[in-house]
Amino acid sequence: MRVGLLGLLLVACGSEEESALSSRTWTAADFTPSQYTVLEYVPPGRGEATPLWLTVTANKWLIASGTDYDEAAETASWTAVAEQALTVANVETLPKIFEVGDTIEVISIDTRETWYGVFEVALTIDISSGPLQGEAAFAEGIGPIFLTVGASTWDLASYALPTEDVQEAQAE
Repeated sequence: MRVGLLGLLLVACGSEEESALSSRTWTAADFTPSQYTVLEYVPPGRGEATPLWLTVTANKWLIASGTDYDEAAETASWTAVAEQALTVANVETLPKIFEVGDTIEVISIDTRETWYGVFEVALTIDISSGPLQGEAAFAEGIGPIFLTVGASTWDLASYALPTEDVQEAQAE
């Protein structure tokens, strides 16, 4: 009987946690990558494919393709502004403040698995226009972990966040 009760307790706690994530007020900053973040993507289920690289600069998202980051060829460059909302290529991708069910097409805020691993807090949305039109997922504190670029979907394979000294230099 104890095992059954413990199982019931764990299920109840899990649904309370999911409910708390879905009812919380979020900001774009919770899911926006910081300047100097580099993210590597591969097509879902195809880790051996040529990766897509996203580099975040002060006001641009640079997209490159190639097996090695240093030798990847830039394929796109989009203006990205994260002062209040996150706007990429003149499309508001994430509003300043939102909750699940708001004006953006929030599918869920939940755990999300990618090629890289499992992210406990991930926002899955549907972007209605622009170069990222389609499904996207953003992990809290990291940025996009799943993207649709053109007609292709991309799953996070690795990422590098800026080091503390770079973050301190940004703050100055």
